[in-house]
Amino acid sequence: MSVRFEIRMTPQAMYSFMLHHNYTQLSGILEVVFGTVILATGLKQAESGKTAGAVLLFFIAALIFAYPLVMLRIRAKRRVENTPVFKKPLCYELTDSGVKVIQEDRENENPWQDFQRAVSTGQALVLYMDKSRAVIFPRNQIGEKWAAAAEMISTHMPPDKVRIRQVN
Repeated sequence: MSVRFEIRMTPQAMYSFMLHHNYTQLSGILEVVFGTVILATGLKQAESGKTAGAVLLFFIAALIFAYPLVMLRIRAKRRVENTPVFKKPLCYELTDSGVKVIQEDRENENPWQDFQRAVSTGQALVLYMDKSRAVIFPRNQIGEKWAAAAEMISTHMPPDKVRIRQVN
């Protein structure tokens, strides 16, 4: 049994992956906590009538929340534009032996053991090879093959390494 589909990496798909990756790491979580504390402090300042301090804290909180989102969007766009492999569609085939990627006349297969974990986000299935390398399957491009792809991944990877929640 195999599942085959074609993926064309887009800035939006890369942004979605980078957003998920960033905010599931400790640094992203701390960023949200820090921003929330500053926002709460600004609200307390506003309640006590210290308008100037409140405005400053609201501005800092807005920067803490908005800056990373803007930078992730810019980085995602640049990564897609500057990565030669993303210039043309990639054909993926999930087989019993591993994940095969085909582009033009090149073909490469990674056995299932090469993947450390698999996760689903609202927008994609992601197979991590290590902390910084991943294969991204955008949900809108997989279409009706989403459930079959999720099942192949779940079948061939250890259960403790798979965090796929949205099957349908």
